[in-house]
Amino acid sequence: MTLHAAATALFGWLGAPIAWFILLVWWQVFTIARRESQNALAPREPLPCSEQRPAFAKPELVVCLLVIGMLVGLLMPATSDTDSMRHAEISMKMVAHALSEYEQEHGRLPPIVTRDEHGQALHSWRALLLPYLDEPQLQAAYRYNEPWNSPHNVALAQYRPWHFRGYYPNDEIAAECTAMQALPVGDRYVLCEHEDFVSNWLEPMQLDADAIDAFANAADARQGFWHHGIFSSQYRGRLMVSGAVSYQVYPSSSSAIVTAMADPQVGMHARKIVGRPWRVWHTRNAVLLAVFVAVTLYPFRWLHRITRGGLEAKRSGG
Repeated sequence: MTLHAAATALFGWLGAPIAWFILLVWWQVFTIARRESQNALAPREPLPCSEQRPAFAKPELVVCLLVIGMLVGLLMPATSDTDSMRHAEISMKMVAHALSEYEQEHGRLPPIVTRDEHGQALHSWRALLLPYLDEPQLQAAYRYNEPWNSPHNVALAQYRPWHFRGYYPNDEIAAECTAMQALPVGDRYVLCEHEDFVSNWLEPMQLDADAIDAFANAADARQGFWHHGIFSSQYRGRLMVSGAVSYQVYPSSSSAIVTAMADPQVGMHARKIVGRPWRVWHTRNAVLLAVFVAVTLYPFRWLHRITRGGLEAKRSGG
């Protein structure tokens, strides 16, 4: 029961089969040890010292190797051929390129929100970029003479361009929603993604300069980009893209973010680091692992008594 509790606390629902597997291995080891101990009590010719079984032999070694191999396999982070942060950066740079094409053609950046004469929001900047995102069918179907939430345009929300897809692995975003927003900073737009700013990709949504504070704050384990580990997790920050330059934002001040974006030398860097890397240590997992290993290897104490008793019986029989 103690082993089952320790394994469940450390591995979750996988702890139950792991605990039963370890118990099965120990049962097999004790069965072999008891059989050898009983054979030692049977009358027979004494064995030479070189053939006597030592107190630590094959069954115990097998258990150690199994436990070590299982822990290494379970605790090592899984490798992946995909990098969600890299994919997000690629898509955001493609949208930034579309913004640049729009600016070259119209002489200005697209408005974040277009409004009618009554001030009602009509379209988002994302809808205005459809001609520059290689979406001819969606562009032809979208009606710019109707507001974004008209029955016809709302029906097109399910065909969200892949450029606006969210790449947060721990955050499920609906098929018609996006976390990518355009944030005006100075005379340009900075593309950013944040879980607090998720909206329908057609919905007009305008962020103000105060939204930079949200990117400067530290995130929990379900937000932003992370390298998750058993004993520690490294926060990879958030992404902000302006033109061909991306910013990897670690916890910092909002003024530091604005200063980094105003750096005239920023064009020399493909990705600029803002703030300092942040790591979180999981001491609870270290304690749980220590308890699990201690409980798993505790039967060695009993096994040593059995094997020692068998050796003493052999010596007394000699």
